[in-house]
Amino acid sequence: MGKAARSERLKLTATFFNNIGIGIALAAVAIPYFNYMWSDQNLFELISHDMPRLAHVATAVIGALAISASLHQLARSILSDLSD
Repeated sequence: MGKAARSERLKLTATFFNNIGIGIALAAVAIPYFNYMWSDQNLFELISHDMPRLAHVATAVIGALAISASLHQLARSILSDLSD
């Protein structure tokens, strides 16, 4: 495999991992948002009555954002292998 082909392969791999990370981050934010928007509870009721559920959602969002950041960092490390 030539140098240009290897570089393109590395760029495609990095793009793949970065896009998966973006999708996870988007889902981590959008799913709880739309779940709240379509629920019958207002924010005060949600916070006062469903604190354990809110804690689980917050933990899942933070975990998903951490996975997203890890995938982005993986993509950056793959790109560091590129040579001129």
